[in-house]
Amino acid sequence: MPFWLILVLARSGRLLSRWYLVPMFVLLVFSISWPLMWWFEPVMAHPRDYYYWFITTISSTGYGDITPKTTGGRVIAVSLMTVGFVALGMVLGQVTALLISLAQRRLKGVSKVTHLNNHVVIIGWDHEHGPELIAQLNANDPHDIAVLVAPDQLAERPFADDRQLHFRRGLLTDEQILSEVCARAKTVIVDVDGDDAVIVLTARVRRVCPDVRLVPALRNPRHAVELSHLADVTCVQQDQIHQIAGEALCRGMSRVLSILSSNLEGVDIFPLTVPDACNGLTYGQLRAFLEDEDTGPGALVIALMHGQADPAIKPRRNTPLQSGDTVFYIADAALPDTILAQLPQPAVVS
Repeated sequence: MPFWLILVLARSGRLLSRWYLVPMFVLLVFSISWPLMWWFEPVMAHPRDYYYWFITTISSTGYGDITPKTTGGRVIAVSLMTVGFVALGMVLGQVTALLISLAQRRLKGVSKVTHLNNHVVIIGWDHEHGPELIAQLNANDPHDIAVLVAPDQLAERPFADDRQLHFRRGLLTDEQILSEVCARAKTVIVDVDGDDAVIVLTARVRRVCPDVRLVPALRNPRHAVELSHLADVTCVQQDQIHQIAGEALCRGMSRVLSILSSNLEGVDIFPLTVPDACNGLTYGQLRAFLEDEDTGPGALVIALMHGQADPAIKPRRNTPLQSGDTVFYIADAALPDTILAQLPQPAVVS
């Protein structure tokens, strides 16, 4: 086969960039080389032998059991091997281009998100609390999260290295896109600008996905009444990221956190240092004494801190106390430092 034809075909990148042109290219080479082989090597041109020789030669395998004897036949053999390299490069180039295209589509949010199940969807994106919300959702156990944003909100996927974070860009009111992203979700968090937009979008998601749980993030909690007619909708204030994440993962969590937060407003928390005399006692013994309303002060113990470590909320009851530990408690007033002297002392083994 003439080398000029190989070069022309190889440089036709626009044509060769299509998958079906690879087998067409090989078929064209076959249709040209076979008649030429009849001319130079009549014995090799028998269909039974030539099909076999053509495949082994163009794939650069070349077992050597059938070889051309004439100069023309050898030129054809060299041409076929060159064509094989070109065809292989075309295939590898197409595979590489396909993989790069898929990666770019995922990065740009163009690829469809249809393979997820029981995931959390965040509709909308805020550059300030969006990363914090994702961190809260993954605080204890990583989850599959799909972020659906409008085309003008994000150009590329946030946290590109997080394989459990999926990104989709599109018109937020497009019911086809909403169904694609939200249909099999566990929870959908609606966190867009403006309470009116949140209300409209929440109603749209409920119409498209009647069984999914919805967590609208509202700036003004009073607007929650506009969504009271929808089932399985829990409105959370937009700046309460911890409550939004908690409600997305567990129904009712935002209410519990809200109650705890409101009950602790105006409550005083006091520290108490553990004296040397309490060495050998446990956190459970100290807590039982301080919380006893009959024989103790009736305080509420909430945390224990060892040295410079972070305070441990509700540590194990058998945690040993050490001199210098700090106990945090809630009470109407600060207890005297000598209160722990009334604790039963550990028995001394002689």
